[in-house]
Amino acid sequence: MIIKKSTQNEFLKKDRYAMQRFFLYFLNPSVESLYRKFILEKAIIFTRISWIIVIFLGGAFSVLDKHFFGESAPLVTSLRIGIILIALLALLLSRIKKYSHLMDWNGFIIVFGLGLFCDVLILLDTTQEFSIYFTGFFLVFPGIFSIPGLGFRYSLFALIFTLIGFDVLFGLIIPMSSDLFLTYNMFLGGLVLIYAYLGFLFESIFRKNHVTTEKLKETLIEVRQLSGLLPMCAKCKKIRDDKGYWQRVETYIEAHTQAEFSHGLCPGCLESTYGDEKWFKKIKK
Repeated sequence: MIIKKSTQNEFLKKDRYAMQRFFLYFLNPSVESLYRKFILEKAIIFTRISWIIVIFLGGAFSVLDKHFFGESAPLVTSLRIGIILIALLALLLSRIKKYSHLMDWNGFIIVFGLGLFCDVLILLDTTQEFSIYFTGFFLVFPGIFSIPGLGFRYSLFALIFTLIGFDVLFGLIIPMSSDLFLTYNMFLGGLVLIYAYLGFLFESIFRKNHVTTEKLKETLIEVRQLSGLLPMCAKCKKIRDDKGYWQRVETYIEAHTQAEFSHGLCPGCLESTYGDEKWFKKIKK
């Protein structure tokens, strides 16, 4: 176990931007924290817009409840009110910094919570024919983009749990006809795959762009370190670094740039060093 930890630490030292390939998070906690701060500042507005859309649609579609659900309309209305209250709470929390760590769960709550709501609507509408409320999943699954560039792994689980919940409810608890069940699963399974891929691609691009930007900043800092006056010894030509240590010119430049040195002798030094040697005189001839 100790070997594994030391190996991981060595790997992180070599590549501090190493990222978990499937669930998309930086293995270095400080890098992940920096990315979260960056992405939340840029994308929190999208989270608020997502919840506002949830509130609007939740209220707008309520006018159809009495027509489609009859005696069950009060139950559906109560569920809609519950969803709207959750959306209002999420909007409030998005404005409080100490709850910023909860923002990852926005996509999960929208997808899984509203997915279960769609299951209830289908159950109350009809389980014998194709229900118009199944199309609600087309509106629910884009919730994985509620906070661009963050929370993909939570949204992925929400997609999977939504599919499992649908199959358990309509395949085991309240079975519907096999043809209708298969039709639903073909559409729902396809949606899960499509949105899982899009969510992965979306966050992957955000994180890779962040890495590129940070590496560029680091390079610019290194370039600035080589600008201006460099303390150099007048005799041995060593350079004094920021910590007060004297280094050879080659060592200093290699540490602050991508350059590498290969050594040789210029014609003047060749002459002064080997000019009296017989083999050198022969070469010159």
